[in-house]
Amino acid sequence: MLNELLSKGILRLRYANSSDIEQILELVNRSYRGESSRVGWTTEADLLDGQRTDHPMLESLLNQSNNFIFLIECQAHLLHQDISDDSLITILKQIVGPDKSKKILVACAHLELTEMGLYFGMLSVHPCIQSFGLGRFCIEQFKALAKSKDASRVWMTVIEQRQDLIAYYERRGFIRTGFVHPFPNHDPRYGISKVGDLKLIEMDQKISKYQ
Repeated sequence: MLNELLSKGILRLRYANSSDIEQILELVNRSYRGESSRVGWTTEADLLDGQRTDHPMLESLLNQSNNFIFLIECQAHLLHQDISDDSLITILKQIVGPDKSKKILVACAHLELTEMGLYFGMLSVHPCIQSFGLGRFCIEQFKALAKSKDASRVWMTVIEQRQDLIAYYERRGFIRTGFVHPFPNHDPRYGISKVGDLKLIEMDQKISKYQ
């Protein structure tokens, strides 16, 4: 279904620029925190209050070399097209509302290409459409990018209490590396913990050039 939406131009893949920051902010914070995030199948709302990111943080990422923000954008003016399964189209129309000139972000992620591999973080899918495979599609895009750049692995960190999300990544072929990273527990730019100090576990998936 996603391939059909992409082929018809309803969904578009691209990298962000500074003009996208406000929409990225809305999508990320909606997906991770607050009551709006509970619409989806996974949320940090029980662990953290406050924001997930802010304008200066996103602007800084976009200005760093080898850092990108991957986007999936919905072209509202093309939502009238018929597709084989219109359930996702119906929800996208509800998200967009009456303004058919809009281009709405429905998924995004921060990517960083380093000697340690391709890191991805801040993976966000609009809570209303988290059951349609966009997260899995994004991960496949990241793996393809890693392979094209000769990166040896794709990796990320996950809050250790998010067992549902950890299980999701394990189903996608990621494994726990055994490394634990500190969470910025006392920096309100990343949120305010409801459960005490948090930790981030590292997970990765090796990328073979023969895949």
